[in-house]
Amino acid sequence: MAKAALRHRFSTKMALAESAELSRTTVQAFFAGKAIGVDSFRRICEVLYLRWEEIADIETDTPPSVTSVISEICPYKGLSAFTKDDAHFFFGREKFTATLVQAVQTQPFVAVIGNSGSGKSSVVYAGLIHQLEKQGGWKFITFRPTNSPFFQLAYALLSLLEPEIDKLESLAKAKKYANNFKAGELTLKDVLEVCLQENSSNPRFLIFVDQFEEVYTLCSEDERNTFIDQLLEVVNAESEKRAPDIFMVITLRSDFFAQAIDYQPLGEVLQKWKPETILSMNQEELQAVIEKPAQAVGLTIQEGLTQIILETFKSNPGELPLLEFSLEKLWRKQTNGKLTIATYNEIGGVEKALANHAEEIYQKLNEDEQNRVKHIFTQLVRFGENTAPTRRIATREQIGAENWLLVTELANARLVVTGRDEDKKQLTVEVVHEALIRGWDRLREWMEEDREFRKWQDRLRAEQDIWENTGKDNGALLRGALLVEAEEWLNERSEYIIDQEEVEFILASRQYQEQEDIERIKDLLNLSQKELQLKQHLISLVIAVKAGFNLRNIKEPSETLKINVIERLQQGSYEISENNQFVGHKSEVNGIAFSPDGLMIASVSNDQTIKLWKLDGKILNTFKGHSNNVLRVSFSPGGQIIASASFDRTVKLWSLDGTLLQTLEGHTDRVLGVSFSPDGQIIASVSFDRTVKLWSLYGTLLSTLEGHTDRVYGVSFSPNGQIIASASADRTVRLSSLDGTLLRILEGHTDRVLGVSFSPNGQIIASASADRTVKLWSLDGTLLRILEGHTDRVLGVSFSPDGQIIASASFDRTVRLWSLDGTLLKTLEGHNERVYGVSFSSDGQIIASASADRTVRLWSLGETLLKTLKGHSDWVYALSFSPDGQIIASASADKTVKLWSLDGMLLRTLEGHSDRVYGVSFSSDGQIIASASFDRTVKLWNPNGNLKSVLEGHTDRVYGVNFSPDGQIIASASADRTVKLWRLDGTILKTLEGHTDWVYGVSFSPDGQIIASASFDKTVKLWSVNGMLLITLEGHTNRVYGVSFSSDGQMIASASSDKTVRLWKTDGALLKILEGHNDHVYGVSFSPDGQMIASASSDKTVRLWKTDGTLLRTLVGHTDRVHGVSFSPDGQIIASASLDNTVRLWHIEPEDLILDLDIKLNNLLKKGCNWIRDYLKTNPNVSENDRHLCDDICP
Repeated sequence: MAKAALRHRFSTKMALAESAELSRTTVQAFFAGKAIGVDSFRRICEVLYLRWEEIADIETDTPPSVTSVISEICPYKGLSAFTKDDAHFFFGREKFTATLVQAVQTQPFVAVIGNSGSGKSSVVYAGLIHQLEKQGGWKFITFRPTNSPFFQLAYALLSLLEPEIDKLESLAKAKKYANNFKAGELTLKDVLEVCLQENSSNPRFLIFVDQFEEVYTLCSEDERNTFIDQLLEVVNAESEKRAPDIFMVITLRSDFFAQAIDYQPLGEVLQKWKPETILSMNQEELQAVIEKPAQAVGLTIQEGLTQIILETFKSNPGELPLLEFSLEKLWRKQTNGKLTIATYNEIGGVEKALANHAEEIYQKLNEDEQNRVKHIFTQLVRFGENTAPTRRIATREQIGAENWLLVTELANARLVVTGRDEDKKQLTVEVVHEALIRGWDRLREWMEEDREFRKWQDRLRAEQDIWENTGKDNGALLRGALLVEAEEWLNERSEYIIDQEEVEFILASRQYQEQEDIERIKDLLNLSQKELQLKQHLISLVIAVKAGFNLRNIKEPSETLKINVIERLQQGSYEISENNQFVGHKSEVNGIAFSPDGLMIASVSNDQTIKLWKLDGKILNTFKGHSNNVLRVSFSPGGQIIASASFDRTVKLWSLDGTLLQTLEGHTDRVLGVSFSPDGQIIASVSFDRTVKLWSLYGTLLSTLEGHTDRVYGVSFSPNGQIIASASADRTVRLSSLDGTLLRILEGHTDRVLGVSFSPNGQIIASASADRTVKLWSLDGTLLRILEGHTDRVLGVSFSPDGQIIASASFDRTVRLWSLDGTLLKTLEGHNERVYGVSFSSDGQIIASASADRTVRLWSLGETLLKTLKGHSDWVYALSFSPDGQIIASASADKTVKLWSLDGMLLRTLEGHSDRVYGVSFSSDGQIIASASFDRTVKLWNPNGNLKSVLEGHTDRVYGVNFSPDGQIIASASADRTVKLWRLDGTILKTLEGHTDWVYGVSFSPDGQIIASASFDKTVKLWSVNGMLLITLEGHTNRVYGVSFSSDGQMIASASSDKTVRLWKTDGALLKILEGHNDHVYGVSFSPDGQMIASASSDKTVRLWKTDGTLLRTLVGHTDRVHGVSFSPDGQIIASASLDNTVRLWHIEPEDLILDLDIKLNNLLKKGCNWIRDYLKTNPNVSENDRHLCDDICP
């Protein structure tokens, strides 16, 4: 009967050959049992199989040759999905297939939702598409999104649009179309409309997107949403606009359904067209899955086996892949065409078949292969966020080329599936089915122990895909914490990150991050400099410290960048006095006071409050009670009571916890000032009502002092408590006894007197006035001194505890510090508005200032690393230290020489020159000062300022002057092209001629036997003291301005307009060229020990070098060209003279001598962090990131 049926279909071997599209010879060879090609064998089997359904009921007389062929066909798919070509083996889903066919007929979009392994892909391919294909008139566009959904869509479309196209050309076109899809230049709707127009047969199109969840696991959000929008445009258009012959089906894992509906456009579609949910099969359906494929190929199933399988499956109804795998395994182990219970038990049944198979393969491997299998499989799992793990496609590069042979062995064992990513032209591999992920215990253990790393690696690869899909755009690289995490994993687990592309991605991110960091550092340095120019020294230092920490994040920064950051930190450290900013008041801060123990500060404000602060800036308490602006505040001598004066006409007394103790009422107008007597028993208050009132601590009015003819602004008790000084708008200070007796009136101010203070010894009174001055008075009313310098009214004045410094606060936004002799010691700049009040801490090391900018600022008066000597009214050209190092002489274009003490005090001004003074020098005994001038003379002075003599003889400007070591000879350098040697009495000993241009500098050797001269003729000449030219040092390419001998006389340094300093031996040999300045170098000086050289330049810097040419430090701070430079005799200070009219003193720190830039940077960061830590900790304007800037250094 079977023969008849077969003969009916294949009456001749030719008919079979035609159906299989093979030659008759090949078919004859097949039936003769001869070897034929694999493809030919497969085609014959497929043809025979397709016809077998019609004769499957024939068993007894089936020809052995046909039975042999049919038995080679496995009717079970194992872990693979059914395709439309497998429809003849697809059973159990007939009802659901009919439901899908009906759904497609009635709605343009169908989502098939189900659990992993429920058979979604199979029912669409082998069920729906097979049925539609049988109907005819359908064209199918099927694809999986993978991590390149637009490419996969384009590639699927091309197989429809141009089926004959060459594969390479197809790939190229698919990439082009994918890019057009992404950019919105082409839409799926456009393409399908063209297809409809060009097909005269009017087909219907079904777009099938399988495993739709990949858009959530493999794609970026932007790409996913754009892709979904393009799909929905096809099916979601208005009915009259939508092409009626286009339909779409997607399969989606149910655990991704929530993510799908979260995207509104897709959510609306899923609500509009109800998804079809594929449920677990019932017993009847499962029986069909087991038995009908076996019947189709003539397999026999042992009685009872089906029932055993069904019973097992009751507890795992969703594990269809495991069932299929078990059946395939049974088929492979069939006995004479029969599936047996014994074999079923042998393979481990449905539950364990796959896991046992995987474990069996694993156990056959050696230890090295097992380790590599672990790596392979853990690369093939993607961890979801709130979803079960899914399989992922890995490339050959990600798995490792050395592991690929092992991958092919796993593929042969049907544990993985290999493929090719046509977009990226890479071989790929994936787990054969997610059932293996769920069922193999060993893999689950690997996943768990490597979970965090693999979850991170999944994120990394998602980010990497975005980077690659955007053409490796820098904007898609890792940043910040993501990059830090990646580098940590790379260092910790580098053996697992063997994909060079991943390493490339991380390294590219690091490189770009470092480029950004470098630019950020440069921006921070510029910003720090701008803040410095705005006098915001504290903010400037904070920014410089940020730049320093950013620099430490760069693995191999350039030396130039390191030096720039170090210089900025050094400049910030040198110039800073501001220590903290207290922010909290909501309006102008009017008054400030330190507690007697120096641990607290009280401030008062127009916001009607008193605030109590710790020194670190933390607010301890806020006192509320005044009904108007609070103007002044004072602590009792014992520190337990605070008195506040207010525009509400009252004085209030508070305890430190904010309890209001007393309200002193009696003034008839605003109260402007308040002060405690030294014994704390009396409180004095002053008012717009022109009176001073004295009160007891209990609020009793003791007396009212009258006499002022205008408002009274300030009040102060003498240290012995017997005298009260009051300052008034009537331009006077009145001194009164406690009983009200007027002792004296201090007159002299030309405008309102706004503040008054006694010195600690009670012998001096300082008054601050709107006439922009502070005046110092003795008790008898003698005007001792006028402190001038403020450019607006002076509001407050205070003495340091030792009485040696006076601080004044002004509307010009500054606090100025003065010595008792009237020398301006320092100007504290930084407030952005008027400064109203100033107060010293009890140890005199800190000043607090109150300002209209709503801040209280603290300033440190400890030994600063830099002093700026201000007093010259024009450019400063040169300077010289006295032999004992206690006095500095400076020469200026203002025609004077000024003498200064090391603490910055101006001692004396030497006047007498009629033109610019260009050079200055002390004699070795310090008793004579020589000055050189454009007036063509050298003048000799006593340190007390008396002019001793004038040396005349030069016929042009005199630029330089120097004493011989024994102090008996003076050498001068002139624009008349000569050097002249003089006795102290003015006699010219020698005129050294030979230079062909101006002679600018001159210096004696330590033994006094050689004179070096520097000239605009680009040379240095060495002369003996008897006038003989010894040698000419040539090499500079521009004017030579300065020259100096080392202390041992073995080296000469020269400074030139060619931007270099050159070091020479006395025989003329060039030792070293020091390069680094960006402009003319004017001055040069050796340190006393001969180990360092300082150079002064037009680039506004002083540079400190070792004699081997190593740059130790760049001193930045001058705002104009630096002309002169000199070491102090002890080598601890460098003095510089500048065209910014100042002399600066720079202390040489031990760190200046450190050559290692990293150590130097770390030391400066520690120093900077120690300075700014309170500000970072307590200032509310500091960002949260910056607040922890110094945590590693100052925890």
